[in-house]
Amino acid sequence: VWHTRDAILLCIGHNTGSEKLVRTAARLASRLGSVWHAVYVETPTLHRLPEKQRRAILSALRLAQELGAETATLSDPAEEKAVVRYAREHNLGKIVMGRPASRPSRRSGA
Repeated sequence: VWHTRDAILLCIGHNTGSEKLVRTAARLASRLGSVWHAVYVETPTLHRLPEKQRRAILSALRLAQELGAETATLSDPAEEKAVVRYAREHNLGKIVMGRPASRPSRRSGA
């Protein structure tokens, strides 16, 4: 456990919906009156993303910066460890992460 301040850390992923998540985090930070950070963790696997996805990530980071976030791109093979390390280094107590879109369930039978 480390001493934290009332601040938010948003983790931007490579899935769609990052800009919506950025806007949600910005509203939350505004309501709480807290500072916020937005980071993207680039792993060796994610480094090979298609150009369209890479542009979407950069766009989400730019939007976060425009909405008042301190932004960073972290490079680490272990996303979770990079996020926790960043949170500790900046004394951030709230972490906001999106989740992958759920896949439609398959119905068995007809």
